[in-house]
Amino acid sequence: MNAMIHIIGIDVGRSGVKLAWVSGSGQIKRVRIPKFTDYIDWKTDQTVAEYVQSWCRQAGVTPAAGAAIVIGATGAVEFERQFQHGRKNFELLGDVSVAALSCGILSDGMLLICGTGAALVVFEPGGKHILKAFGPVVGDPWGGLALGRLAVTHLVDAWELGSELTAYENALSAALNIHSRQEYVDWVQNSKNHYGELGKLGKVTLDFAEQEHPGATEIADIMVQAMADAVSEANDTFQFEQPLAIGIQGSMLEKSGWLRNSLEEKIAEGGTQSQFSMPEKSLDLVALDRAESLKQV
Repeated sequence: MNAMIHIIGIDVGRSGVKLAWVSGSGQIKRVRIPKFTDYIDWKTDQTVAEYVQSWCRQAGVTPAAGAAIVIGATGAVEFERQFQHGRKNFELLGDVSVAALSCGILSDGMLLICGTGAALVVFEPGGKHILKAFGPVVGDPWGGLALGRLAVTHLVDAWELGSELTAYENALSAALNIHSRQEYVDWVQNSKNHYGELGKLGKVTLDFAEQEHPGATEIADIMVQAMADAVSEANDTFQFEQPLAIGIQGSMLEKSGWLRNSLEEKIAEGGTQSQFSMPEKSLDLVALDRAESLKQV
């Protein structure tokens, strides 16, 4: 028989779902399960409740009557709301809202996301504004994919110009397992995972930039400038007090001190003083804390 639980936090990402709950003995339990669909109709209460029921069943737990359930989900920010379904209390939040909570940004600040993709989310008393988030097809201005696109164009031109390849270009070539423009054309036509492979090039570039490799640093600086410009533009529009509170989210920014330091310097060059804050907890645990506070109301 599945365990009956009263407080549940759920983080729904692109590749999987993380659940966290408080057991009957008061311990926090966590599990990750695959997400078997890319699209979820977040605007329909019934659909959201059915997915939660399915995820809980796979995790081996059952939400009790009156349970508080908070879901932070990719693609759900336009459908944020609280609702009741089957005597259970739900709150649906976009992943950016939960990420901001994890960094202590509630209002009057920004959330800067730099993982595989990108976004700049502005929080002010009138609401939230999602900027520079266009997705992989149109292309984000920064993030692993954006950096990977810059890197592969640099590599292909280096081949055509007959430039002497450095360790950086050789690492890019090895990551894609291609060694000429002809092989690049084949890769464009036949790769089954363009986004994943471009994301790898972004990580290679950032690794070499951290080692102060000139070519990689020049490419990474293009991305850093795009991020700093976006922050300055948003700050000019919304006129926040300084230092500007900026929450950091995404593997590239969280793991790279070089990237954070470079970004802070670029933002300062634009006339804005910033104060970065890192996530304090993973998103499923932030959602769990939120569910616990809702349960107490």
